[in-house]
Amino acid sequence: MRQALRDRLFAATLWCWAAGPLVDWSIRLATVGLGTNPQELLLRAMGQWIIALLMVILSLPLLEQFFGLGLLRLRRMLGLWCFSYAALHLLAFAQFEHDLLLAAFMRDLFTRPFVTMGTLSFLALLALALTSNRWSQLKLGQNWKRLHWMVWPAAWLGLIHYALHKAGKNDFEAPAMAALILCLIWLLSRQARKKRLARH
Repeated sequence: MRQALRDRLFAATLWCWAAGPLVDWSIRLATVGLGTNPQELLLRAMGQWIIALLMVILSLPLLEQFFGLGLLRLRRMLGLWCFSYAALHLLAFAQFEHDLLLAAFMRDLFTRPFVTMGTLSFLALLALALTSNRWSQLKLGQNWKRLHWMVWPAAWLGLIHYALHKAGKNDFEAPAMAALILCLIWLLSRQARKKRLARH
């Protein structure tokens, strides 16, 4: 009973943590607290939070090895939060930049690489969100795991999108740091997988 209660409290805490930025932005938007350029602030903050969530999701198998808190069962929740923020990010961009005009967005999609990379990352997250349910897991079988490996391409595409956007402002420090962290997660995950395979 204590274990179940602890697990529920931990899951609720993590849910609140994931929801925190959305609550913060909503309050600041309602109280005109987003500064002189709210569109830029929101788009930038959403993009950074999406990348942070992707890194946490990709780190969960490693963290589970050290802490054993049942973290892997929380991947779906965090993944759906990540997709929700990505959908908001895309919608906000389409609204702020193109007034939701599809033709204008499509023109950007094929002429601006950072928009292309961001959209491809979103489509990968969309596929993961649509198949995150138990029915899809049973229906796809082993292919479900192969499909959900797409979280890695989604993360890298999102990071390239971020780097291309920052390159336009001659700001390379934050994307470089994010790339270094993602590379480290990938290397540690690869090493952990090799150890698991060696034991079997």
